[in-house]
This record gives sequence, structure tokens and C-alpha cells, in this order.
Amino acid sequence: MDTKNKKEVAVKLLQEFFTKGTTEKRQDEIIIELLDIIPDPSFMNDLFQSDEFYDEDGNLDYRAVVDKGFNYDPKSNIIAL
Repeated sequence: MDTKNKKEVAVKLLQEFFTKGTTEKRQDEIIIELLDIIPDPSFMNDLFQSDEFYDEDGNLDYRAVVDKGFNYDPKSNIIAL
């Protein structure tokens, strides 16, 4: 699956995750799927511990958080000694 398709799948998964009535079991499955397709290992922190992707009404900008997850550069975490 290419990056564009992965992003679309991730957005749909997030929408399902936050849909009222989604069971806890399904939410757990969605998290596993998201962790598998989104390269940024801190994606879940951005999602649940940051206000950066929420508007003043508390609505999540799914595309923005997914885009950030796919803009991850693993080289940015390398510390020069």
C-alpha cells in the first residue's frame, strides 16, 4: 500500500475510533492498525497528549495528525556525540 492510501486508511480508522459506540475491543484493534501503518513512534502521544490537533471546540483534525505522523524523519532522533 502506498503512502497516500495508508494516510486515507489512517484517517478512516481515526474517525471510526472516535465514533460513539465503537467498542473498546475495536478501539484496541484500531490502535494496533494505526501503529502498524504510521511511521512516527510518538503518534499516539500527539493524538492523546497534545492539543495541537484539536480546534477550540475539541474537534480533532484527523488529516493534520495523520500528516504529521507520516512526516516523521527517523534521522531527526539521532543524537550526535
